[in-house]
Amino acid sequence: MALAGLLLAGLAVACVLGLAFFVVKVVFWAIFLPFRLLFKLMWVPIGLVMGALSLAAGVKVQAATFALVREKMSRNGGAFRG
Repeated sequence: MALAGLLLAGLAVACVLGLAFFVVKVVFWAIFLPFRLLFKLMWVPIGLVMGALSLAAGVKVQAATFALVREKMSRNGGAFRG
């Protein structure tokens, strides 16, 4: 009987500790979840702006490259030789 009482007491302590950790976890989620959501939502406009800037830079580099190739081809009689 004493062993069963110790086992039951140990399970009760484990249950109380588990409940305490669960409450701490819920509190942390309640406090930090809005910050996590805010930071994730902040990346939407930042990502769109960075993507647009990258696209514009790529178009500019491509246009400059095509202009350079066109100039070299016109100087070399239509053949591109590096």
